[in-house]
Amino acid sequence: MDKTNSTSLLASFTTIKSLSDAKKYQNSYQILAEFIRYIIVTDSLYSFQANEMKNKLNERFGFSIPESVVKTASKGIDNIILEKGTFKVLKTEIDAVFEEKKNEADSINDNIINLLTEYVRSRSDNFSVEKEDLTKALIKFLVEDQHTSANYIELISEFILINEQNEKIQEGWNRIREGSILYLGINHNIAETGSITKSLTLYLGTEILFSLAGYNGEIYKQLADDFYNIVRSANLSRKK
Repeated sequence: MDKTNSTSLLASFTTIKSLSDAKKYQNSYQILAEFIRYIIVTDSLYSFQANEMKNKLNERFGFSIPESVVKTASKGIDNIILEKGTFKVLKTEIDAVFEEKKNEADSINDNIINLLTEYVRSRSDNFSVEKEDLTKALIKFLVEDQHTSANYIELISEFILINEQNEKIQEGWNRIREGSILYLGINHNIAETGSITKSLTLYLGTEILFSLAGYNGEIYKQLADDFYNIVRSANLSRKK
């Protein structure tokens, strides 16, 4: 993951979460469509192919989205038609809500990373710590399911706990964290696999159980709790 992608992706998490909260979009494809629409307008595209848009989403927002998902989202945009594998743009413009949420997300992301960088530098006496390194550490932890430097993870957890009464910081972090979960949902094409209509039993590994109990730190506990709440919500729903 390069420098631009890491910074863009973290801000994109917040944008996704904000768009989801806006209640204007009914599903993840509509949310992704707004990112595509933004690229179409800012790059003055009159036509594009799904693979080309997939690459642009990665360049601009750090997204790594399957081509099939990009194609499905593009089909849902008004005044865009698909002819022989090429999407032709008749007319479109940036959605006002998207632009507002994107600018807001950029500001939230910058604030969180700046404060986190200052904290890590002060706690580790390492003034060479770069914002990009911390950004990549967060993304690897949230999205790529990789255990990054133990020092980074411990210090990130400390930062969150120390600022648990700071509503602004907690709100910013929650938006990033919840946005990362929504991003993982966008990253999988449900239309290709269909909905789950039969009972599904999930078996949790020991480390996940430790995370639920809080033994692996605050961040892992929050992610495990999010997963548990999603399962509870699915079980309580009358829908299949």
